[in-house]
Amino acid sequence: MVRKLRREDVDAMSLRFHLILEAVVAGYGVIEHMQCLTEVLLLCTVLVESGYGGTTLEIFSVMRRSAFQAIRNGMRGDKWYLDARGADAFASILTFYDRLMNTVSATAFATAIERLEKLINLSIQDQIRSGIHLRKNEELNHETK
Repeated sequence: MVRKLRREDVDAMSLRFHLILEAVVAGYGVIEHMQCLTEVLLLCTVLVESGYGGTTLEIFSVMRRSAFQAIRNGMRGDKWYLDARGADAFASILTFYDRLMNTVSATAFATAIERLEKLINLSIQDQIRSGIHLRKNEELNHETK
């Protein structure tokens, strides 16, 4: 049996994401807001790649660039905010996400989340390996001096 997500849960998640986007657009965002929006972006990317289309992958590219810029600004001590183009792209993808939440089965979402978690874990493992490799190189360089 294909199970849909409960309407109350769908509405609560949707409201949360839209409020987070408004906070970031207004310049009141924090790192957790950008993390949340990035997770929605990645989840939608996985769902589109899995055949739940309805939007172009080009918008994801705009969103990734905007999110990267917002994160870079925030990490430098500036406000965590999205530029107008990024805000429009994220608003569009949140609307797309809302449609998906009302049409895609809970099983499809669970599969997409599982796939996303595997990708994130692989990425983290790669970053850890890169960090270990960099530290070893730094230690070797230091020893040869």
